[in-house]
Amino acid sequence: MIGPALEAERLTFRYEGETEPVFRDLTFAVRQGETVLFLGPSGCGKSTLLYCLNRLYPESVDGTLEGAVRVFGRALSEFAPGEACRSIGTVFQDPDSQFCMTRVDEEIAFGLENLGIPRADMDERITAALEQAGLSDVRGAKIHTLSGGMKQRLAVACALSADPRMLLLDEPTAQLDPAATRELVRWIGRLRRERGLTILLVEHRLDEWIGLVDRTLVMDASGRLTREGTPRECFGAEGAALTAQGIWVPTVSRLALDLRSSSGTDGHGEPLPVTEEQFVEEVGRLPGAMAFLEERLRPPAPVGLPSASGSALTVSGLSVRLGGKTVLHAVDLTFQPGELTAIIGTNGSGKTTLLQHMAGIGGKTQTGTCLLDGRPLSDWPQRELRRHVGYVFQNPEHQFVTFTVWEELAFGLRLQGAPERLAEAEVPRLLRLCGLAGWEAANPFSLSQGQKRRLSVATMLADEQRWLLLDEPTFGQDARTSEQLMALLRDRVQGGMSVVMVCHDMEAVQQYADRVIVLVEGQVRYDGVPARLWSQADLLVEGGILPPVSYRLLRRMGTRREEEVYHAALRPVESGR
Repeated sequence: MIGPALEAERLTFRYEGETEPVFRDLTFAVRQGETVLFLGPSGCGKSTLLYCLNRLYPESVDGTLEGAVRVFGRALSEFAPGEACRSIGTVFQDPDSQFCMTRVDEEIAFGLENLGIPRADMDERITAALEQAGLSDVRGAKIHTLSGGMKQRLAVACALSADPRMLLLDEPTAQLDPAATRELVRWIGRLRRERGLTILLVEHRLDEWIGLVDRTLVMDASGRLTREGTPRECFGAEGAALTAQGIWVPTVSRLALDLRSSSGTDGHGEPLPVTEEQFVEEVGRLPGAMAFLEERLRPPAPVGLPSASGSALTVSGLSVRLGGKTVLHAVDLTFQPGELTAIIGTNGSGKTTLLQHMAGIGGKTQTGTCLLDGRPLSDWPQRELRRHVGYVFQNPEHQFVTFTVWEELAFGLRLQGAPERLAEAEVPRLLRLCGLAGWEAANPFSLSQGQKRRLSVATMLADEQRWLLLDEPTFGQDARTSEQLMALLRDRVQGGMSVVMVCHDMEAVQQYADRVIVLVEGQVRYDGVPARLWSQADLLVEGGILPPVSYRLLRRMGTRREEEVYHAALRPVESGR
């Protein structure tokens, strides 16, 4: 009988100086060749657990791990430093944190050298890893010139080049466009079958992973293991309870839960579907199912605020070159107050570059300019510009400047000359808004990735700018905090703020965006309301876009009213524009 790939017994981890552990008393086993998904609310210790399973923690941090871990029958404590990497490959939540070299091929070679792989064998391994990750054309590129999604694929390639038996994945698709996410999941699934890989996964974007997951382990906010089972057992039977805790469940499960609620049936004990096929078969026949899905595709009611003369953020003929490549081609766009705009497209299509230039932090341009109220951003004094335009980085750590959460939130207020009494009143409100009450004294860099993201957004909300530009605002969030954050942004839009966000979450784009812009190889290929985009098949392929699940379900249910459904949903919106 084949033994388990991993056994964990009564694991508890506590950072030095903290009274409460990150997670506590975790006992579980993982079979060889099994894919296990860890779920739980943001901050419950999922990522920390993964790093304890490859011996990175507590060796590289100040903390204490209690309990025992066995990997392929051997105690993890017996492994020499760095030895675990031969059996366990790890992909971090933030890919930049694991890179050591400057070039793509050098990064993979560096890991192989550390494992003692002969130089004669390296080239073949590097070539294979890059081909599998779809990065062959950037083999000699500087890593800092890659998009966030390309960096994430490079991190997976580095982990797999060592030919490990187990793979730990910490939100590996967080920065990937939807089509790239699907391709990555299929690739990892193929590798699992071919190599017999054991996979431990932390992920919030579940829809593409469900078919690969064998078992789900669910943790609560205190870091305890509360339930486990197959995806159908966890999501299907416990979907309502998980949703109430703010834990992500597959989109079809959430839709089915809402549909049953709106139709006045509790499902009579029936489990919730976890795949689109199950939804169509088990829930799609409920009365009002079609109308329910059609309603989900209606855009939010437009704010339609009248713009004062010249009050706009304008991109005029903007072309940008980076690393010898033109990443934006003569982009012309105008943004008005009271509008939430999503910028979407494939990784490397120029989304972040465009957003940074709109914030006045993009560096030199080839041609063109960005203007605020008709005035080039380069003519604005930086302090004055920051009072009008806020920017939230893709990596939230890039904007932290203090040593506590409280001081981070108070910093912007003080910079504007606000009296201390205002900070004393405003900071607690922002802590509640971003779900960080009780974390006032924590160092921002010690927070979970989801908590860091909420803090970075809250620091901008404290400044009350007219324009807020966000690069992947829902990255790393659990279901509850993601919804709260997007609802908060919609509320600010209702108050006259203009929000522009780079986003890979098409469910959020459909639910919250007034306008969507599609970039393909640095060019604007679509600019309009989301609902008209989903039926443009060729453009979706070019832009690496998968339509929202509601749209896909309607198509599966065989409606021939598809076009008139979406056009009917648009009519009241377009008449109000």
